[in-house]
Amino acid sequence: MQQPNRPGLPHGYLSGGYFNADGYLKSELLVDHAREIARLIGRDPGGIKNAQLRRFYDHVRAADMRMNYDAPFEAVQPSILELSAFVAEAAGKRKVPEGFRHFIDKNLENIWDAKSFRQGFVKHFQAVVGFYSSFYKN
Repeated sequence: MQQPNRPGLPHGYLSGGYFNADGYLKSELLVDHAREIARLIGRDPGGIKNAQLRRFYDHVRAADMRMNYDAPFEAVQPSILELSAFVAEAAGKRKVPEGFRHFIDKNLENIWDAKSFRQGFVKHFQAVVGFYSSFYKN
């Protein structure tokens, strides 16, 4: 059961998951929502540094790459889910804003299979990183 939107996330964020009725990635996840998320996580004065954001994204890409080498989703899923604990620790140390923690947790709730991970979350997170890097040069 999906949780209601967390504070700061766009209205209707991930309602119905990553894909439209035809099974294609919702375009707002690559543009509008990605832009809003990038601004959300960069607005906090303590904010997240580009290097820290990239470290979390690299963790996700490493899991994605394992699937390129025939690891099944079920074998990679623990690596994906541990991201929540890594982000929670960083938030507790005030190295990342709570908005980033909300972003990660909301996305992890919507990863059900290889498609939702690879074609949904990975592409969406990549867009967020791209917008963040263009807005914040830290």
